[in-house]
Order: sequence, then C-alpha cells, then structure tokens
Amino acid sequence: MVQINFCLVFSNKNYNNMTASILLNTGIISYNAENPDVIFNIINNKKIDFIFLDLDFANNASFKFLDKLKEDEKYSSLYIIITSFNTNEKFIKELQKYNIISFIAKPLTKELIETKINLILNKFRNHFSKRKHIRVQPSKDELMRISFKLKNKKHLTAKIIDISLGGIAALLYTNYQNIELKPGNLIEHIIFEAHNKEIDVDAKIINKKETFIALKFTHFYNNSNKDLTKYIMKKLSV
Repeated sequence: MVQINFCLVFSNKNYNNMTASILLNTGIISYNAENPDVIFNIINNKKIDFIFLDLDFANNASFKFLDKLKEDEKYSSLYIIITSFNTNEKFIKELQKYNIISFIAKPLTKELIETKINLILNKFRNHFSKRKHIRVQPSKDELMRISFKLKNKKHLTAKIIDISLGGIAALLYTNYQNIELKPGNLIEHIIFEAHNKEIDVDAKIINKKETFIALKFTHFYNNSNKDLTKYIMKKLSV
C-alpha cells in the first residue's frame, strides 16, 4: 500500500487535532503547519501529497501561499483541499485559478471531514504509485474527440477515453495504418475541446494498437495548459 501524507494548516487547533486523528485512523500521516508561512518548510522536506488549507488566516496569508505555490511547477503534483467560513459566489469564483480539488465549508464536524476524506481518497488513491498525472474520464454527454492531420494530409479523429495533463488515451474511428502512427513519433497540433475551450497540443505516440492510441503531451499552445487544468480540476472536485 502506498503511503499518503497530508500537511494540515488550520487556524483552529481543534480542527487540526480532529482532522489529524481522523487521518491517523485511516493510516495516513499528517504534518502540522501552524500557519501558511511555514508550509514550504514542510513540503520541501517531507513527502507531502495533500495540503488541507484553512483560508481564514489573517492578512490573506493562505492566498499569498497559494500564489507562490502556483508560480513553481515543482509543486504542481500537490493536491489542495481548502476550508473557510466564506461561501459567497465571488469568493468561490476567485478560488478557481488555483489547483484546488475540494472546498469544505465551515463549521467542520468529524462526520463531515470523514465523509470528504473518504471521497477524496477513493478518487485519488490509485494515482500515487502509477502515474504522475491524474487521469479523468469525459462523461458520456461530452463527446470529447481529438482531431489531427498527418504529414501525408490524412485527417484523423478519435474518441477520448481518458485524459490528464500528461496525455490522452483515445480510440480512433478508423483502424488506419501508417508509419507516422508508430510509437515514438510526434504529432503536431492535436485539437480538442474541454468545456468549450479549444485545446491545441503536440504529443508523442506512446502506444498504438489497432484503433487504440496513447499520446504523451510535449507542447501546449496558447492557454491550452491552463484551460485543460481547469477542466481536469473541475472533474476532480469533490
């Protein structure tokens, strides 16, 4: 079993102790940060997977931490859970620019935290040992498809099976055989939509078997990385 570690950052010690106890009973180690200013000391020295962050510290300390976190790519694999008494629409909208997987409104209870933690772990547990990136599956009504053109001018489309910030697994609509579709080759300008945003990427073929194709992203154009991140995080929100 893969060890999962949390960093807890609460303005209320009772919330901290209650959450740490719940996690411990689940077999999860947690580290306590007294305030957002000391979180980096922990995440730079410990293996941390989740940060449970209280937004109700004075002087917008939590938001300042989130801004710094967002600036450094090396922290992109951290999963952020947040909590606050503030639940107005403008406040929640502001949070969308961060890679947050769950918002839990205060007041917190043992039952609420247990329920949310279990939901989150069921969704994320399998990703730690197997993949750097979290994969999500489009819902049936999304009809997400990729389209791209080969150098021989052949235009191909495929139905997306699952997707992450690292790549795509898809099923081609035709079992087209061509040397350009061999593993290791690069395909430029693969286009698809995610929540009405056009995503434009280059990707390397990792696997191709009959109509199945797996692609690893190598380059994002324009705002594609940001737009795809929003789509995936919305899918993962609990």
